[in-house]
Amino acid sequence: MSYAFQNCILDLSTFTVHRRGRLIKIEPKVFDVLVYLIEHRERVVSKIELLDTLWPGEAVSDSVLPRCIAAARRVIGDTRSKQRGNGNIALVVGEPGIGKTSLANELMRLAREQKAQVILGRCYEGEGAPAYWPWIQVLRIAVESTPRESLARELGSGASDLAEILPELRTLQGDVPAAVGPLGEQAQFRLFDAAARFLISRSARAPMLIVIDDLHWADAASLGLLRFMARETANHPILLLGTYRDVEVRRGHPLADTLGALAREANCERILLTGLETPEIEDFVAAQDGGALRTELAQTLRDMTDGNPFFLREVVKLLADREDLTSVDPKDLHALALPQGVRARWEELMPLPLDEVRRQLGVPVLAP
Repeated sequence: MSYAFQNCILDLSTFTVHRRGRLIKIEPKVFDVLVYLIEHRERVVSKIELLDTLWPGEAVSDSVLPRCIAAARRVIGDTRSKQRGNGNIALVVGEPGIGKTSLANELMRLAREQKAQVILGRCYEGEGAPAYWPWIQVLRIAVESTPRESLARELGSGASDLAEILPELRTLQGDVPAAVGPLGEQAQFRLFDAAARFLISRSARAPMLIVIDDLHWADAASLGLLRFMARETANHPILLLGTYRDVEVRRGHPLADTLGALAREANCERILLTGLETPEIEDFVAAQDGGALRTELAQTLRDMTDGNPFFLREVVKLLADREDLTSVDPKDLHALALPQGVRARWEELMPLPLDEVRRQLGVPVLAP
């Protein structure tokens, strides 16, 4: 049995959704929500009814259903934006090389085209970075882009607290007094509040996109400020976008507790990136002027790279240098070896050594 509506076909026998002939990835619970809403489309379905029917006897957070509804809308191509003034936080998650940073870069490009303020902060992997490092970058850019004549007004009484992590404020303002008040947690709260109020004030000029890249490397203080910002900006035109590698977040990792707290926020959305499927690989290669691939070759590439765009791009590059992609025999791929530079990149990105990955997964394309 299937349902056809707009440009979509929802197949109950295969638990899949196709839109304009393309397979759309969908999580099982999102699929269930979509099916239930379609089957009861003649009436209004309440939140309680959905929870009781699809999560019977389960304790779920208030954010679960809104996230499922939002995901279902994306699946069917409903991209209507929320009204200006509603802040959100989106977490883009996936394995190394899957395209998290590329997605963030594209979103930043689109936001700039819409005249939004775009600010990027990157977490640092090595030792020596100060606490709040990604937020220092964000706040520094926000300060530098604020007209000098209005900076004092927009910083407000929080200038002293912000100067504790942005000492250049004392040079810019000249009359910023030292922060006063209790130290410890109260001082941290004052800093959080000052940072939030300043960025909220800036967002009144134009909607703001703040990207924090590589959250798996963030220090505990930066993660605490992220949690604070997620709540304080909920009613303001600010989108917080964070990226992280799920393979790096184990129990006890500083990010794990933060993710749990953010999941309870109704305005938080998790976007899981997975490998490209065979039809998407065909489009991916065609977009790189590789010509039309035979489905058999695209499927072999999918099996060998798991659809990871980084490794897929390197394999395609190597093949294109050797021969016409349209004439490659899939059987020949199993003898293919990637250059040492790509092998080194694998070692850098992935938690397991190549030999162990090859032993567990049998991925011949990564053979030396």
